[in-house]
Amino acid sequence: MMHILVGFTEDKRVLIVVNTQEYKLGVRVELSSNTGQICNELERLMGQYRTECKQLYHYRTLLAVHPRTGELDKESFKLPSCCKCVIKPLTLLSDGK
Repeated sequence: MMHILVGFTEDKRVLIVVNTQEYKLGVRVELSSNTGQICNELERLMGQYRTECKQLYHYRTLLAVHPRTGELDKESFKLPSCCKCVIKPLTLLSDGK
């Protein structure tokens, strides 16, 4: 569980998230510890393919402070959600695609 203080919105703005002693907002995130590396379990099974771990994200609605007005409003923030294993054929990699 994380208590986010600043985050990126859907339209790529950086906003302050409301997270105080009176209003604590925790969100669950899942960070990939192997982003860009091979998916160990699958790589051994697939001789014609290359695997790679990728971090996925989702958007969560959180209460934010707008920098110009100081008003509170709901905004969608990009948060890490899970790791997925991408499988790519080796022939495509050697062709440069």
